[in-house]
Amino acid sequence: MERVNDITIRKQYPREKDYIVWEYEDSFNTMYVYKDFIEKGQLQKWNERNFPPTIKQLEVRRKAETVLPTSIYDFPDLEYLIISPQLIKKIDWSHFKNLIALETEKLNWTMKDEIFPNLLYISVLQGSIKFKQKNLPKLRSIICKYTDEVMNELLSYKRLDNIIFYAVNDTNVLDQLSGLEDLNHLKINSGKITSLEGISKIKGVEHLQLATLSHLTDVSELVAMDSLQALWINTCKYISNWDFLLEMKSLKKLSLFGCGKNRPNEKILSALEERGVKVF
Repeated sequence: MERVNDITIRKQYPREKDYIVWEYEDSFNTMYVYKDFIEKGQLQKWNERNFPPTIKQLEVRRKAETVLPTSIYDFPDLEYLIISPQLIKKIDWSHFKNLIALETEKLNWTMKDEIFPNLLYISVLQGSIKFKQKNLPKLRSIICKYTDEVMNELLSYKRLDNIIFYAVNDTNVLDQLSGLEDLNHLKINSGKITSLEGISKIKGVEHLQLATLSHLTDVSELVAMDSLQALWINTCKYISNWDFLLEMKSLKKLSLFGCGKNRPNEKILSALEERGVKVF
């Protein structure tokens, strides 16, 4: 993959190719939702061992279970893993040397001796993670809550493809990201920042997403982001001045959703479309 982010990972590992370990009942709902997986032999119960050892994509889902499924170490070539958070600390990660992408959620995870020599992408959705570069030596994409510890460690990589931060409450975060030599995708999802001060100093950003930022009012500094090609603004209801959009010369795509009554007027949107910008 040329760039690693949540979109390219799912293109590389499409869900229809996932094998799923899940404690399910033979109910109508299960049969309907997972019909294709069942027919292709890609769904098994917790203590079954029916999957071939060569599979590369696995989902392990069970909310309350704290015992690992019987088959968890049966797949030496596994590259993509989605796993329930309460099982993360039960696993001997030395069995997963080929893992490229790892997804979990709502977990506060401090890595200690775990080493992921080939992991490029990690997602701890609405959760936090503490790690050192030695734990994730090839990391290129991360999704997690913002903390000072994770920021300090990310700056040691110099170049990253994708950062998605939740709960960003300090505009200084944007200034800190300018310490990276290159960052292609950036998403700030939730938080209390009121402006984007410092964002223009971040090098290389081509794709920017701003979501659920109820205190954000000033985004004028976006004008100075010379490399920005795609801008998504979702549920940021208090941006009142949109004139800056007309000055963004490199912009090719603009997506607006849930921005309330203060969205750009038709004159601005028409001017963008006439210039070739795709507006969604």
